[in-house]
Amino acid sequence: MSKLRNAMLGGVAALTIATAPADAYYDMSSAASPPTTAQIKAANLANRQAIVQSALKKQQQIFSQTFNPTAGVVLNVQPRYAGLILGFYVDVRATLTLGTNNGLRTQFGGSNFIQQVRFDDLSNNTRIQTTGWHLNAINSAKSGKPYMSCSTINTDYPVGYGEVFTADIATVPATLTTAGATVAMLFWVPLAYSEVDLRGAMWANVVNATAQLQLTMATSAQAFVAHTADPTSAVYQYDSTGATGVISSYTVTVHQVYYDQLPTDTKGNQLLPVIDLSTLYMLINTTVSGMVTGNDYPIPYANFRSFLSTIVIYDNQTGGAYNAAGTDITYWELQTANFTNIFKYPSWFPGVFARDAIWEDFPLGMYYFDSRKKPINTIQFGNQQLILNPKGTVNTGANALVGWEMFAITNSLVGAASLAGGGNG
Repeated sequence: MSKLRNAMLGGVAALTIATAPADAYYDMSSAASPPTTAQIKAANLANRQAIVQSALKKQQQIFSQTFNPTAGVVLNVQPRYAGLILGFYVDVRATLTLGTNNGLRTQFGGSNFIQQVRFDDLSNNTRIQTTGWHLNAINSAKSGKPYMSCSTINTDYPVGYGEVFTADIATVPATLTTAGATVAMLFWVPLAYSEVDLRGAMWANVVNATAQLQLTMATSAQAFVAHTADPTSAVYQYDSTGATGVISSYTVTVHQVYYDQLPTDTKGNQLLPVIDLSTLYMLINTTVSGMVTGNDYPIPYANFRSFLSTIVIYDNQTGGAYNAAGTDITYWELQTANFTNIFKYPSWFPGVFARDAIWEDFPLGMYYFDSRKKPINTIQFGNQQLILNPKGTVNTGANALVGWEMFAITNSLVGAASLAGGGNG
């Protein structure tokens, strides 16, 4: 049997054979019958726990570049091919200037400095292809508060906690004046679900293979929009006509976080959680359009995946302003192919789950649907779909920006249909 199988079963052997002979791994590898599903799952869990408990967690800078984004820029970052990669911190610093008037921070603000992030792994699977706002929303949901926010505790507490490192971690002023500002925004691009749940982690101790993290940064024209323009993908919106805004400088720094010095079995094979490694933790974003007032609009879930959350921005703005929360949607519904409703509730109800997840409301226009505890598992494309039923006027150009968080097994993706893109209407 291969070294990989030895590594996979090493954890089980260590747990179940208290006084294992020196050739226990050889005997196991030469057995005629393959390991059972239960053995593989037990080995995966044992090896995962061994890695978390004993491997060395490292964080190292792998990229830094300062540039002027006059014509937009796409940054291609090569990972360091070592260890078990958990993800990447992306630190964005930008110098902003305004010629006249003021800029008002949009609903999605600094998260829009990254217009798109994409990660292609060693097998050329696109694990991540999404936006900065989706990254920020997912990281907020998983951390239980707005990502990298500093909770405001009792103001009269006798020790000076709170807002000490804000200028370094994340700061984008609510109003940008003609004096300009240097702003900061931190993003976490996850490959593994977490540092203790290694589903999605990428084993990078390989040769003759490449992976790539690609960052598409906002241009000045994308970061600043007119006060009557759609602000969804912008950082700032001018407060009146005639304003001009420029990003004069970016500095983007990327840190890789990974486990190194993994534990080994008695044969010297590194213990690997092979089920975790064959699972992709995916963040995917798309835009759909074609809504009609009063008609159910289906947003289908693709097959062979387990969906942990769905986030929708219903971009029904007009004249640069969104409708009041929930007033342009009648209801949300999760429906199966046989028209059974898993849930159906009024437009404001996703706010219940948002407050439960992050203790806050998500930005105006954003709706959060949590299925983390009980994932939406799909077998056939379209066997489940999220229904949006618009109310009132569906404005010209209205669309829904959809972000999915999901698990997928690599050998199942070959025959799986792709996620919807463009108009479904």
